[in-house]
Amino acid sequence: MKNLGIKTKIQLYFLISVLIVFSSLFFYIEAIYRPKDIANNTFTVSQIVDSKAQEVSMWIKRISAEYRTISTIPAFSSMDVRGIEPQIERFTNSYTNNGEVMETFSYIGKNGFCWINSDAIENLMDNQDYQKAYRDDSEFIISKPKLNDNNREVLLFYYPIKSITNQKEALIVAAIPSVRLNEIVNTMQVYNGKSFIMSRDYDLITTNAQYFYSHTIDEETLHAIDIMAITSSNQFPVTDINGKAATLFVSPIENYPEWIFATVVSNEELMQSSNQLMTGLWILLLFLLAVIFILGKMLVTSVLTPIKNLQNAMKLVENGKLESYVDEGNARDEIHDLSMSFNKMISKMSELIDQIVEERNQKQRAEMEIMQAQIKPHFLYNTLDNLKWLAKQHGAEDVAKTITALSTYFRTFLASGQQVISLKQEFKHTKAYLDMQKIRFKNLDYEIYCPKELETIQVVKILLQPLVENSIHACTQPNTHMGKIIVRALIENECLMLSVEDNGCGMDEQEVKELLDYLHSSDTSKHFGLHNVYTRLKMMNQENDILIDSIKGEGCKITLLIKEFDYDKNDDR
Repeated sequence: MKNLGIKTKIQLYFLISVLIVFSSLFFYIEAIYRPKDIANNTFTVSQIVDSKAQEVSMWIKRISAEYRTISTIPAFSSMDVRGIEPQIERFTNSYTNNGEVMETFSYIGKNGFCWINSDAIENLMDNQDYQKAYRDDSEFIISKPKLNDNNREVLLFYYPIKSITNQKEALIVAAIPSVRLNEIVNTMQVYNGKSFIMSRDYDLITTNAQYFYSHTIDEETLHAIDIMAITSSNQFPVTDINGKAATLFVSPIENYPEWIFATVVSNEELMQSSNQLMTGLWILLLFLLAVIFILGKMLVTSVLTPIKNLQNAMKLVENGKLESYVDEGNARDEIHDLSMSFNKMISKMSELIDQIVEERNQKQRAEMEIMQAQIKPHFLYNTLDNLKWLAKQHGAEDVAKTITALSTYFRTFLASGQQVISLKQEFKHTKAYLDMQKIRFKNLDYEIYCPKELETIQVVKILLQPLVENSIHACTQPNTHMGKIIVRALIENECLMLSVEDNGCGMDEQEVKELLDYLHSSDTSKHFGLHNVYTRLKMMNQENDILIDSIKGEGCKITLLIKEFDYDKNDDR
C-alpha cells in the first residue's frame, strides 16, 4: 500500500468503499431483510388462505342452513308422499328463479322410496357417501365431485331426516354444481400459487387429481403430510414437481372439518421481492463500478496533473532554482491554495536568503566594531589604575578606594558582552557598588551573605544593583537614622531567593500594590531599574517573580524568586 501511487490509491479506495457498502447491503438483505420478507409474505399468504377457508365455510354454512330448514318441513319428516313431490317441485322452481342450477334434488328413505326432481336415476343405495350419511355422526355429508349424466361436475349434499326418536329415517340429497366452489378457490391468486380443497382422506375436491399430481406436487409428497392432525392454520415445507422448495399453506374449513383449504407457493415466489432487490443491487453495483472507473479516471487526472506540476517545481527548488514558480491555474481548490502557498514560500525563501546574507554582512561588520571597541575598556581600566596609584601617592585613600570600586564595577558591568554571570560575580559587582556609595554616604552600612555552595549559580547580570540603589535612596534620606542594607542569597523549596532588605522609609500596602501593578504593566516611565529587573526575570522563566514586603517607616524587603537555575560547571572558584 505504501508503494502505490496516488492514482492507484484513489481508485482502490473508491472500489473498497463501494464494495464495503454493497457487501453491507447484501449482508443486510440476506441476514435481515430476506428472512423478514419471507416471514411477512408467509404471514400474508396464511391470512389469505384463512380468509378463503372462511369463505368456503360460509358457503357450506349457507347451504347447510337451507337444508336444515328443509328437513323440518312436516311433509319430509312424516314421509308424506302427497306432500313430498310438491315440495320438491317448489324447491326446484325456487332455485331456478334465483338463477341457480340444481341438477337433482332427491328425497330417499331407508326403505328405498325415492322422490327426485328429474328423470335421472341415481343408484344411491350402493354409494359410500349414502351409507356414510346414515352411519356418521356429522350433521351432513358432502361427497367428492362427480360427473352426472349431463357430464357436469356436481357435489352430492346429504342431509338426514330424523324421526321423533332422533333416528335417521331418510336423506335429502342435492346434486349441487361445483362451479361456485371452484370460483371461490380459483380466485385465490397469490404469488402464483396453486389453491385447492382436499378432504382428510387426501381426496382432491376442486382440482383434477391427475393434473395436480403431474403439475404441482406428487401424490407421495402430499400423503407425507399428516392431514388428520391439522386443527388450525399451518405451513409445511414441500418439494414441488420440479424439485424446487415450496410451502404448503393449509387451513381447516370451520363448518365442514372434513375439508382442508390448501395453497402451494414456490419459495422463489415468496422471496420474489428480496430477489428483485438483490438483482437490482447487483445491477447498481456494476453500474457504479463503471461510473467509478470513468469518474475516478477524470478525478485522478484533474488532481494529479497540478500535483505533478507542483512536484516538478519542488525538484527544481531542491536543485537550487528558487525562481521555479508553479502555474496556479484557474481552479480555486485546495491544490490551487497549495500552489499559492508554494509560490509565497519561494518568495519568502528568496527574501530570507537575501536577509540572511545581509545579516551575515552586518554581523561581520559588528564583530569588527566589537573587536575595535574592546580596546576602549582596556584603555579605561589602565587609566583608572593610573589614577588609583596617583591618588595613593598623594595620600588620597578615599579617592583610591573609589577608583578601585569603580574599576571593579565596570569590569562586571561590561563583562565582555556576557549576559549571564555567576552569583559570585553578581555579589562582587553589588559589593563594589555599595563600597562606592558608602564612601559618599557616611551613615550607610551593609551586609552581604552568599553561601559558598551558591556562588557558581548562573544568573542574569545586574539583578541586585537596581534593588540596592532603591534601598540606598530609602535609607539615606536627610534626618534619618543609620542606614542598613542586607543582601542575601539562599535556596528555599528548590527556589533561588535573592533579597535586598533595608531599614529605610518603607511603603504602606497601597503603595506596595501600586508598585506591583506598575511592574506588571508595560509602562517604563518610572522605576526603570526595578521594571528592568522584573522584565529580565520573566524572560528567564515566566514563573519567576518579585515579592515586596514593606512596613511604612520601618523598611522594605524585595525578594527575587528564581524557579530554575544552573550551576557553572566550569567554575573553579
